[in-house]
Amino acid sequence: MNAATVAVLLIVMVLSFYIMFVYGKILNFLTKNNKIKNIEWLPEITVIIPAYNEEKYIEGKIKNLLECYPRDKMNILVVDNGSNDKTGEIASRMDVRLLNSKPGKINALNTGLENAKTNIIIMTDADTILQPGSIKSMLGYIHGN
Repeated sequence: MNAATVAVLLIVMVLSFYIMFVYGKILNFLTKNNKIKNIEWLPEITVIIPAYNEEKYIEGKIKNLLECYPRDKMNILVVDNGSNDKTGEIASRMDVRLLNSKPGKINALNTGLENAKTNIIIMTDADTILQPGSIKSMLGYIHGN
């Protein structure tokens, strides 16, 4: 093995060790005394999901959001930006607003922002699962509770 190969392997090993062992411990230490803050008054929010070929995830994502925040306080905008699968079809069967945009994630986000009617807007990808209390906790920090 030449020196460059050894250096790359060493870097990969150090990064792997850091990710597997150190990073999690640092996060636990930094957050161990922070209680999840919930707020009593829940504002209306808009959640924008930019979606391109997300038929595998979109239904689960919408169901996940419904576990995170009261439905009557949440506007869900799924912005299909040129999918050629069943993303739009699946989203249209659910209780969300389906929008279309030009191809590209930034176009989908801009379309969602143009159609959002609330002061609080959350953007999240279809393949990202949120913890049940995460939105309320975030709003608690925003409102200083």
